[in-house]
Amino acid sequence: MERYCTFEVGARRIGLPLALVRETLPPCPTLPLVLGPPWVLGLFSVRGQVVPVVDISRFVGSAQEGENEPRHAATHFVLVEQGDFRFAVPTHRVGTAEADPANLPPHPQSAIHPALEAEAEDALGTFHIVQLDRLQSTLGQALGFTQLTTA
Repeated sequence: MERYCTFEVGARRIGLPLALVRETLPPCPTLPLVLGPPWVLGLFSVRGQVVPVVDISRFVGSAQEGENEPRHAATHFVLVEQGDFRFAVPTHRVGTAEADPANLPPHPQSAIHPALEAEAEDALGTFHIVQLDRLQSTLGQALGFTQLTTA
């Protein structure tokens, strides 16, 4: 079994491996990215390091067309770190869940939204596991970096 940090983004409940979540923070002011993709909400500083803020709901294509405001105001920023790759997600209702990755079916919309790796269930309902390697690659290209690092 693997533990996941779950949270709401837009109308979707997302799960990321708990081992990759470094911390949760209160929402922080962000600097907008001019000419950035709509799913990058801006940048903010964590202990002197600039971190992109990613709207995963828009990244995987689940935000409603023309939707400018999140479904709920963010109550936390979840700071995620995979190797040298760091980003934050504005979230609502942060929790944890367990699932067996070996027994998870592929996400039914993974052909349309390749960043959605699998779908899992817990007592609160379904959550969608995001493929972080695809997010990292796309974010790096969108921001013009070959690598987003913590150095």
